[in-house]
Amino acid sequence: MRDDSVLWAFVRGRLRAAANQNLPPSTRTPHGAMLRTTVIACLPAMTLVMASAEGATAAEDSSSEGLAEIVVTANKIAEPLNRVAESIGVLTADAIARTGTQDLQGVINHVPGLSADFDGAPGTGFVSVRGISPSGGNSTTTGFYIDDVSINFGNFGFAGAFEPALFDLERVEVLRGPQGTLYGAESFGGTIRFVTRQPNLNSAEGTATVNGYGQNASAPGGGGNVAYGMPIIPGVLAARVAATYQYDGGFVNHVGTDGNLTLRNTNAQAVAAVRGTLLWQPTDNLRITPEVQYQLSKNDDTWTFDGGQRDFRTPRDIREPLRDEFTMGAINAVYTFGRHELTSVSSYVDRRIVRIQDYTIYDMGYIGPVVAQFYDPNNTTDAAQVLPNLATAAHHLNANRQWGQEIRLVSHFDEIGLQTLVGFYYNHEARTHTSHEDAVGFGAYTMSHFGVSANEALDASFGLPPGTSDLGDTVYGDNTLLTFNRRAVYGEASWSPTKLPGLKVTAGVRYSRISDSDVGFQDGYFNNGYAPRNQSFAESQAAPKYRIAYQLSESQLYYISAAKGFRLGGPNNALPTSCIPEEQQTGVFPGDSYRTDSIWSYELGTKLGLLDRKVQLNMAAFHISWTDIAQSINFDRCGFGFTANVGTATSNGGDISLQMRPWTGFDANVGLAYTQAKFLQSVPLKKVNRNDPIPYSPEWTASLEMGQEWKVASGAVYMRANSSYTDVSKQNLDVTGIQYSRPSYLTVGLNLGYRFTTGTDVSLFIRNLTNAEPFLDKNTGLGYDEVFSLRPRQIGLQASTTF
Repeated sequence: MRDDSVLWAFVRGRLRAAANQNLPPSTRTPHGAMLRTTVIACLPAMTLVMASAEGATAAEDSSSEGLAEIVVTANKIAEPLNRVAESIGVLTADAIARTGTQDLQGVINHVPGLSADFDGAPGTGFVSVRGISPSGGNSTTTGFYIDDVSINFGNFGFAGAFEPALFDLERVEVLRGPQGTLYGAESFGGTIRFVTRQPNLNSAEGTATVNGYGQNASAPGGGGNVAYGMPIIPGVLAARVAATYQYDGGFVNHVGTDGNLTLRNTNAQAVAAVRGTLLWQPTDNLRITPEVQYQLSKNDDTWTFDGGQRDFRTPRDIREPLRDEFTMGAINAVYTFGRHELTSVSSYVDRRIVRIQDYTIYDMGYIGPVVAQFYDPNNTTDAAQVLPNLATAAHHLNANRQWGQEIRLVSHFDEIGLQTLVGFYYNHEARTHTSHEDAVGFGAYTMSHFGVSANEALDASFGLPPGTSDLGDTVYGDNTLLTFNRRAVYGEASWSPTKLPGLKVTAGVRYSRISDSDVGFQDGYFNNGYAPRNQSFAESQAAPKYRIAYQLSESQLYYISAAKGFRLGGPNNALPTSCIPEEQQTGVFPGDSYRTDSIWSYELGTKLGLLDRKVQLNMAAFHISWTDIAQSINFDRCGFGFTANVGTATSNGGDISLQMRPWTGFDANVGLAYTQAKFLQSVPLKKVNRNDPIPYSPEWTASLEMGQEWKVASGAVYMRANSSYTDVSKQNLDVTGIQYSRPSYLTVGLNLGYRFTTGTDVSLFIRNLTNAEPFLDKNTGLGYDEVFSLRPRQIGLQASTTF
């Protein structure tokens, strides 16, 4: 008979030792010491919460024994998470509510191994997995899906990853490592899936949540969501409708040239979304699920501010609003016959982003001295001051439309232990980007005061023949239409020999063919006049995957895998004639296109259930080799760039997740990831040296949570706390050629609530308890340190109910 108390004491002791050995040493950062102290203190005391999105399994039914089982569809079939032979982080709907996760930044904070860069506002950045971050090209490195629908939008035209509102979800799945075999080129480093709740054919159910909060020295916010599903024809037809609205008060303040406040809390954000889903099951073998989702996100101004002020002040003259509109429609049909399951997913996605940016400092700071030098080479300082500080606003419009079709067939041949999956995928995408930078009165002013147009002055500065016409007030203009056609066939087979129970050997491959075109023109002073372009590109690529897994017992899984990921190449924009002198000087002549870059990822892992499912321990170690990296290269003087395949890199590390429910009412979750991602070759034009870290790749990330619930006569009282840690990392070079080191930071959240037996829940929450304000990005080329940070501390109330 096993003595569980003795074994549990042993496990607790080993956890304490592991926390002391594996977390960042205190000499690295103050937060490293804080993180280690927190872990060591919490494990023996069992009184605070350390939350992990890493398969956050705190069960909805606190009276049940052991950990609740989570089912995922990462491999396009439903499987228990702890029997899937790969590293997957999961945020369940309950974990999203417990940790107060509101957006994509919250997902990143609570799933170790992820990192991100946001370009001034939500919806403008990117997410990297295991250190694989985009550094050039038109494709992203992390795939995004809502259910089975791709919502990838690449790196294009001042827009970034779409951020779905986190409402009425079953879970968020984070698949670490390349997923090219099942998900394609955009899943280069990993995939994030937002899995929605589905209608119930046999019963009605609904949920509603409302919240409100005050924000430290800033504007308040609040919102809520509601969802309701019901059978229309019991057993045959059901529907579910969900909606959400969240208003987050601003915290950035505008100041005038005299330093006095002119506008307070200008960067308020509002997100509204609605989703409708039908489930029609005319026979036991056929399920058809149409789904429609609409989301509108509005930011009133940029989130960036002057880092030297320490009170969220920005000296910009022009507000920078952003409007992000998203529409998705899909029909998912599943037909089961015999040992086969045929799935068809038809989808349409439309995203439209309108963004305004203040380019006054960029444009006047660059063009002014150039024109002044042409006017008076011996006194450029005084001459530059003759130019007025004309405000320049850049208007960006991004429109993206995608039509997709996927068909796949899963077959089970149990008599020989074989399971197969074969599929076909097609996607047509049209991306449009229009950008205009206009400085009203600029052309007339330079002509009247200097006797030349700004275009002529720029030509002379670049050593080119003088221009023949004045370009008016257009500083820069860009009109681009990119079209993509992606076709792929893929297959995967898993074999479990009947004579070797528990062994499963898997092999798969995806063959992709892409063709794209780039049609448009550029104009303005920076482009040295009008320049049309019409380019095309086509390429094929294969992504194989191999895996051996051994299920030693029901609760012990071991595996080893190798997989290839790829990011398809594309055409380069034609550079303006103003870049010719730099091309000749450096000997670098951009090609018409850049090639596919690829990675090979090798992973070794185990998933162990301990103490009758009271403890679940998942561990994985990985090595990634990245070759032919598609990197953006910029010419310093003309200000334009291109994408080239230069350099190699590697990423090594591992991740651990631990979920515990040692007794009724208590649960704890710990996630920890280590990533060492670095370049293996120097790239002088990129200002990259050998062994430099890949930007936006912190070595250590962690997520921690604990919670205790106490039964009372009419319900339960609970107390939870959560924390996330992100280590130091580098960012990309800014416009001055400086690479900023992003600091480490620690966030803490608390939640104290009461849950009635009727299903109503009321709680007090605190987000960002320590009011952490890390500078996650810094641009030093504006005359001040423009930085981006987290939202200030929020204290509020939330109420939810089920009906």
